[in-house]
Amino acid sequence: MMKLVVAFTCFMLIWGHEANSLSRLRHSSKTRSNSQLLSVRMPDVVPKMDDDYWCTYHDLDSVANAAYITQFEAAANGSIAHHIILFGCSDLSDDMIEARAWRCLEGNICTGQESILFAWAKNADPTRLPPQVGFDVGRGVDKRYLVMQVHYAHKGNEHTKDSSGLNLAVTASPPKYSAGIYIMLAGDDIIPPETPVHHVDINCRYEQNSPMHIFASRVHAHSLGVVIAGYRFSNDLKTVTEIAKGNPNWPQAFYPEKEVITIQPLDFLAARCTYNSTGRQRSTEIGSTAADEMCNLYLMYYAERNTLPSYLQCYGQNIAGLVDIVPKDSDKPLPRNPLLEEMAHSGHHDDSKHEKTHHTGKSHEGSVNDEHTEDYLSLDVSGFEFVKNWPETDLRIGQPTSVFLTTDGTLMIFHRGDREWGPFDFRPDNIYQRKKDGPIPIDTVVEMVPESGKITRTWGKNLFYLPHGITVDSLSNTWLTDVATHQVFKFTQNDLKTPSLVLGEAFKPGSDEKHFCKPTSVAISHQDGSIFIADGYCNSRIVKFDSQGNFVAQWGTSSNMAQVLSTERNPGTWLIPHSILLIEDRKIACAADRENARVQCLDVVTGDIKSLFYLPNKNAGAYAIAYTPENDGRLWVATAYPSAQQTWNGGVTVFDMHTMNPIGQFGTKDLNRPHDLAVDPKSGNLYVADLIKPYTIKRFYNGNYSYTKKDEVIGPKEEPLTIGNLPNSIKQLLNSSVLDTFTPVLIASLLAAPVLAILSVTLCIKLRRKKYSPEPPAVWWRNKRNRTGFKRVRQDDTLPLDSEEETTDSEDDDVLYTAIANSKKNAKC
Repeated sequence: MMKLVVAFTCFMLIWGHEANSLSRLRHSSKTRSNSQLLSVRMPDVVPKMDDDYWCTYHDLDSVANAAYITQFEAAANGSIAHHIILFGCSDLSDDMIEARAWRCLEGNICTGQESILFAWAKNADPTRLPPQVGFDVGRGVDKRYLVMQVHYAHKGNEHTKDSSGLNLAVTASPPKYSAGIYIMLAGDDIIPPETPVHHVDINCRYEQNSPMHIFASRVHAHSLGVVIAGYRFSNDLKTVTEIAKGNPNWPQAFYPEKEVITIQPLDFLAARCTYNSTGRQRSTEIGSTAADEMCNLYLMYYAERNTLPSYLQCYGQNIAGLVDIVPKDSDKPLPRNPLLEEMAHSGHHDDSKHEKTHHTGKSHEGSVNDEHTEDYLSLDVSGFEFVKNWPETDLRIGQPTSVFLTTDGTLMIFHRGDREWGPFDFRPDNIYQRKKDGPIPIDTVVEMVPESGKITRTWGKNLFYLPHGITVDSLSNTWLTDVATHQVFKFTQNDLKTPSLVLGEAFKPGSDEKHFCKPTSVAISHQDGSIFIADGYCNSRIVKFDSQGNFVAQWGTSSNMAQVLSTERNPGTWLIPHSILLIEDRKIACAADRENARVQCLDVVTGDIKSLFYLPNKNAGAYAIAYTPENDGRLWVATAYPSAQQTWNGGVTVFDMHTMNPIGQFGTKDLNRPHDLAVDPKSGNLYVADLIKPYTIKRFYNGNYSYTKKDEVIGPKEEPLTIGNLPNSIKQLLNSSVLDTFTPVLIASLLAAPVLAILSVTLCIKLRRKKYSPEPPAVWWRNKRNRTGFKRVRQDDTLPLDSEEETTDSEDDDVLYTAIANSKKNAKC
């Protein structure tokens, strides 16, 4: 049994999304109306060593006879927990009950009968059972205790107390069918080094008396795994049916079958795991640690109540000769799917937003994506037109991750050249594993003219490993983030080869004042040069530094760790802060809270949340944001979410900054997975970095955009006062015969007014000079004028406001003095 437990456990790299987990179960339309919410959590344990195993439990003693689990959802952090397994146990020792949590590597999971109910890892989606299907638990079915085992790949410390867990939907109403797990796992095997294709096989005969109906499957291997396939052979071996085929590098969810597959008594079941050990110099055993390998296939089934146990297993090879008739394409890999690979290895994502499908392409029944796709993409797009023949020049770039429009009108692009974020680029502790490949050998920054797309300059060769965000401040310094090195870089216009400031330590992730973990974006204050960093894929925080790079403050916690049941995630908690900008006239910093489907704006001094902008489509990720000041402020949000066909639907949502309500959105087939966007505040044209091939920047012309500055009066323009545009009543007066009599007098009065005004001013000055000052007018003007409260409005950042130049007399003073002196000299009194 210990081999079974150990093999079952290691299939995973977890993401984490705790705060809203139960709320999604509570408010999901798919959750049974009479379901109760049950949460199992680790009580702040600290792993004592690498590859440590801990268990905790939930007592179902209050359940009179039995309860039925209909949905599972993990709440964990992938950088801490390696996998989670849920057992049903009939009994526990007094020591276990008193301890609440205990180390359980050596098989001490239960003291009575035990069976596996569920397992989870690698950013797997929540598992919802079909209608009228549930896992039986409770005292009446020898499962009084739910025991949760967590495998920690790395030793912890007092700062990494863990509360990973599972959220369950439980009903007291017996469903028609009982659910169970049939696990197929390999025994002893060794994968030789430097071998591109190596098979490990498992097979058994199904010897139960009743059929089982397979409705979902999942696969598990470690870093060498390429593909795992499963087959049903009829009892006469004349027919073979594929029941599963999965990539163990994708999120390890239970993927639904395209149709329910029934296994009859005496049928045969076979599984094959295929590995590629190219580049590994040592042999690899099937074992329990992250350095070992595993070969596991999990089949989730239902059966008539009381006909099958809730747990069955097939261990190793048991049928001689069955290996020889496994289909030859069993080791053929599935097509690459970068979006699933990134989701499995990026550290965080919100599973409720990414209901994926079995490899056949059929979706879950009632997929949330299917429900919203048509509405979301059918919104008004009449104002935006995709510019097909832009740019005019041939733009050859890698995966574009960021785009930025500078104040002088230059479009900046940051791309990954020959790199992509692959499934094995990071270890579970977020250490980048491709450092030996060196930095990207081509220019990664492209500068161009927005209207034509003409390239004006490229740079960034041999500087970056995995680019992410680009920003240009008001002094034309360029700021960039690299998620591989966990750093932020500043480049001046005078030197684009050596950064003038580097924040973070190269290739060392962390969460303190001097380290980041996959930082995503930077914003710079044009007032005092303060630096705001969205950090990022692991840390879920906003960090503030002064202009010299000295730490000031940090705000935010991970949404995964929030222990609050609410319909929305708590303000101030984050699930990948992905894009950040400053709106300085409002004294706020806004960041796209990607997997929470919202934007949060916080006070730049205190960090208090000032406003929240929620996407209308809760299944879409908020990938990037931009701001334009027209009509008292508009917030533009680039959104994307995967469809049921494992493609991406992209769109843009526009919010009113004052009301925080969406005022418009559009989706188009020309937008797939927008990762960043820039908006021209004068034209409203959009520039979008799209992560889906062919890699390019997409431009959208906005034909319905009107730009009004924040302080500009909206209304008819003032026109010169002429007879033609005067009100009719005045025209009638001017045209009347009565006025004709006085026209010469009126004209003479109008002409005389300026002359009289000049004479009056001259006389007053002359009298004042005689009374108050014996000095010449030049001395009186320069020495007596108090300039203390009249500094010029600062229009750039080149000089401090209290600099010497600000307090010296300007040429305008000389002109004004000369005009007054001349008027006195020429006046005739």
